[in-house]
Amino acid sequence: GLCPPLRQSVKVLLQRVMQDNDDEVRDRAVFYTNVLDSSEEDVETFIVDVANSTAQRRARLNNEKDDDVARFTDEGAGEGAGAEPGSPLAEQVVKQHKQIEKAIAELMAHPSLKKYGRPHKTSEPEHITDTESEFVVTYLKHTYADRVIFEFRVNNNMDDVLLENVSIHMDCEMEGL
Repeated sequence: GLCPPLRQSVKVLLQRVMQDNDDEVRDRAVFYTNVLDSSEEDVETFIVDVANSTAQRRARLNNEKDDDVARFTDEGAGEGAGAEPGSPLAEQVVKQHKQIEKAIAELMAHPSLKKYGRPHKTSEPEHITDTESEFVVTYLKHTYADRVIFEFRVNNNMDDVLLENVSIHMDCEMEGL
């Protein structure tokens, strides 16, 4: 909607979707076609309203997630989940949630990245190297509406070695990226 040169192409795609067998899909295609046919000001207002609504819903979901994590630690994971309060599984889930929240807070505090705000989704930390090696490398993927930020963390397990000027090279021509 905010990129007029793409508007006609998006409308063509929406017109194709209007032939879908699913009523809900067709209804949404008609709705968004009408939105795109509106004035530029109406389109911008709609996008801002949707963005604000999404941000409010995300904040509410994050609060609910925090409540769920607190309940998980206080009461366990519930019937049949196999995680009792204080169990290794419960502690691992809480630890991962705290790691992700800490990473998001650090990302949002970074001077050149805070302008992007809170990511839509942040992945759980993924290990690139073996957890027993001298240097353990993990990454998190922060997903935004218009970009993806990869955060790499290098943990040095050797007391007598200091890493300096570490850089990461990514091959973005990989299949699936």
